[in-house]
Amino acid sequence: MKWPPGIILLLLLFVSVSHVTAQPLDIVAEDRFYITVDGYSVCVPFVSNRPLDIHQPEVNRIVVLLPGGSRDVVQMWEWYRVGAYQAEVLPSTMLVGIQFLLESDIEQNDLEDEIAFWSHSGWQFGELSESTANHPRPVTVSSFTFMDSLISRVSEVNPQVDAIVISGGSAGAKYTHRYAAGNRVEALLNQTGGPPMVYVSICNGSFVYLSEERRRVDGGFAAPDAVMRGFIPQFNRYPYGLEELNEYCAQTGAANIIAQYSEKYFFYIIGELDTGPNSDNQPMALQGWNNLQRNQFYDEYIGFNYGEIGNQALVVIPDVGHDADLILQHPLAWEALFYFIPD
Repeated sequence: MKWPPGIILLLLLFVSVSHVTAQPLDIVAEDRFYITVDGYSVCVPFVSNRPLDIHQPEVNRIVVLLPGGSRDVVQMWEWYRVGAYQAEVLPSTMLVGIQFLLESDIEQNDLEDEIAFWSHSGWQFGELSESTANHPRPVTVSSFTFMDSLISRVSEVNPQVDAIVISGGSAGAKYTHRYAAGNRVEALLNQTGGPPMVYVSICNGSFVYLSEERRRVDGGFAAPDAVMRGFIPQFNRYPYGLEELNEYCAQTGAANIIAQYSEKYFFYIIGELDTGPNSDNQPMALQGWNNLQRNQFYDEYIGFNYGEIGNQALVVIPDVGHDADLILQHPLAWEALFYFIPD
């Protein structure tokens, strides 16, 4: 099956890109979440409405949330808190916001040496943290490893919860989706009778595909032909496909990622008006022209790849664009985040 020449032209027009350097973050969460790697203590900032290491008998749900590209987890956490309050579940919900920083954030805020930091997009995809001449670190660690440790800790302290929800907006949604695909902690929780996990992406802009097929303009799915591969040779490399996986996901393995993804409880939440111009890269362009379309296409792709499964759903919020704040005030988002209980 050949891809129409018009698609190739649109892709070339779509991907005239200029990358913007992220501004240093002014607000860093006050608390620190520590893990030990090769005998060294490393940490990331976090914010929470409850202590992580003390049993909370009144809590029946834990929501771990990620910020957008600005990395302002304090603001994002407040939006989730308001949503939980409006949904009337705040007294029974633990909200934990985890913050992954860049080197510029470390410099801007003169932060301690134990804090890990990542490249601009590296934290979103589970890449290893960095060590530089100006800010050397004795160890580097995947951003997904921090989530593994956080989930293990809060589930052990609060085994009574009905679900642990991983969620994020925009860049945090990219993290949520890749973490759902690649993590191994969920399988461990299943084996030990731990709480089930639910994933909720909000305003996600790209996906990791589980095979080479991408949606065609005729509605079907096919692997790009030789011409398209020449234009976008990296279309199926991680984080857009399962080729050349990073260190964390390679330990899981492509075969395991494919096998386990159909069992994930996942809600893909996107605004009906999230259709503005996009200035990202070529592999994203091959997934659709804007965020709404990419979410719709991926929902179709899951059905194409696995057949009918009842544990994943596309949720389109009416009259909302790329705005996690407004989405988190909508009852459709509350259903996924705060009310849904897996079988």
